Amino acid sequence: KPFLVIADYLTRNGIIVLRFDDRGTFKSEGIFKTATSFDFATDVEAAIKYLKTRDDVDPKKIGLIGHSEGGIIAPIVAVEDKSVNFIILLAGTAVDGGEISISQQELIGKANGMKDEDIAKTIAINKEVFRMIRENNDTDSLKKQITEFLLSKSDEFPKGSIPEDTPVEKVIEMQVAQITGPWMLNFIRYNPAPTLSKVKCATLSVVLNGTNVQ
Repeated sequence: KPFLVIADYLTRNGIIVLRFDDRGTFKSEGIFKTATSFDFATDVEAAIKYLKTRDDVDPKKIGLIGHSEGGIIAPIVAVEDKSVNFIILLAGTAVDGGEISISQQELIGKANGMKDEDIAKTIAINKEVFRMIRENNDTDSLKKQITEFLLSKSDEFPKGSIPEDTPVEKVIEMQVAQITGPWMLNFIRYNPAPTLSKVKCATLSVVLNGTNVQ
């Protein structure tokens, strides 16, 4: 529980920490499954407004710590809300989600012992799917486009990627539904770099990214 450890350490050193459940979780209102990173950014903005109502909080020293997607959200908020004093990005990114996914697929494939040829085929297929997502903003049309493409490439799917006794059409249907959900579409299309270039507050990021995987 790294976030509990971080929050506990900061609190023990006199820094007030606010953590809250994702929208739609426990007592948090809103709908999670249709939300995107931009929706989560508005939730963070609401949290900042709440902190400013407290007498024990210095409104000039409010900062954000974001991990992974949080490292995408923090700069969005910092650019919109000039009162944010600092941001700390833990494993934040500076490229769109499509590039991240391709990199992850390659690393995971190698770690799982996939053949280089199968990894290359999978990456080529996904690069084309991500290109479609970036260029087609009509979701219904996009679903049809991706479905037709994946069906035409189903013979190139790695061995074992289609469960036994499951029609390939059903597997592709589930894949398309997942990749065309609101969060995933936004993740693939959104490039954090332009937003990062607009951040003016103090920022700590690079030294908290790592490449050693165990």
